[in-house]
Amino acid sequence: MFKKGLPFQNLSKGTKIALDDYLNKRSDDNPYLFISHHRSLAKGHLSEGYLIDMFKRLLKTCGMSQLGITPHCLRHSAATFNLIRGGSLAATRSLMRHVDIKSTLVYQDHINRIGDDSEARLEAFILREDALDLYIEFIRFIEADD
Repeated sequence: MFKKGLPFQNLSKGTKIALDDYLNKRSDDNPYLFISHHRSLAKGHLSEGYLIDMFKRLLKTCGMSQLGITPHCLRHSAATFNLIRGGSLAATRSLMRHVDIKSTLVYQDHINRIGDDSEARLEAFILREDALDLYIEFIRFIEADD
């Protein structure tokens, strides 16, 4: 059911197939996509708490409960993967429904830091066998300026 004012969400082919299959198996007229089968919630939807609990049980079943993954982590992953796979900042902003592009830029900054090997280059320089010679040369250069 579409509510006025809610933004359109594009679905992948696999997601559309799975949702169509799910909806074709339902025989109710509940307007919600994911429905509760609890008697006290006739015509109700699954609560956020139920979904979080279901997610935790799934992680436990998979032996991954100790990793601290949350449903919100999946949102961060979606944004990051979209950018890594070539999605534009504008498209990722739209996908995440960010009001401010600065929220989306955080993901791009993380990707840029992953690719930045400044620490490794600095460590390699420090650990070089001739680093002491380079350091002495650098000190002489500084002292010559004084």
